[in-house]
Amino acid sequence: MQRRRRRVNVGSSSSGSDQVLSLSLFLMLLAFFIVLNSISKFEETKIKPLLDSIEQSFSKDFTPPENTNPSVQESETPSVDEGDVTEKLEALFKSQIPNYESASNKTKGTMHVRLPYSEFREAVMAVGQRTPQRTTGTESGQVMLKGFFLPALIALIRTDQTDVAYRMDIILNLGDNPPHLQNNNPQLAERSIKKMGEISKKLENSGLPTKLQSIGFGGGPEDTVDLVFRPHIPYDPTGGQNDAP
Repeated sequence: MQRRRRRVNVGSSSSGSDQVLSLSLFLMLLAFFIVLNSISKFEETKIKPLLDSIEQSFSKDFTPPENTNPSVQESETPSVDEGDVTEKLEALFKSQIPNYESASNKTKGTMHVRLPYSEFREAVMAVGQRTPQRTTGTESGQVMLKGFFLPALIALIRTDQTDVAYRMDIILNLGDNPPHLQNNNPQLAERSIKKMGEISKKLENSGLPTKLQSIGFGGGPEDTVDLVFRPHIPYDPTGGQNDAP
């Protein structure tokens, strides 16, 4: 009599057990994260910058965030520092009238610039021309629009980040003591006064109020101009007595 051997399929039983175990583990993890998500909270102040960053990264129309104007300072490190008015003035003169000397006091917010009178007059009088004068620098290869200088200068003087207006004092250097020159060469002194009057009128017609500018004469190097920028402090005839309790 022939005996038949009974076959036992061990593989299928083991595979089924593994599937049940994996499914159980998956359900446990799913339940854990559901509970974790239900009890979790987020702070609006922390999540908003993250959401804004994601929106800017994947948005077609990029809009810079508030209070993140580009820096005007030359630096390899990324920065959102827009710079104060003296730094902007420095950048303006550097790009438009490279032949200048400057010194600034960050504590007082003042700046002193010395440049050739001819270049200053050319930059000021270029406003209003049909075609702004275009000059290409031979050394740096930069293109300078002289007609751009005065509007930018007036915009910086009239107000800065803190809404504090600046004033500009213009001093034409005659190479001699002004009273001495007036006595010895009155014709030259008269011509100098006329030239400065034309510049002052051009500044006023371009939008710079007379209270934010002044003209004068000095004994520095001949045919140079000293520009002094400082915060404008309105004149108070009462000496602040009206503010006293």
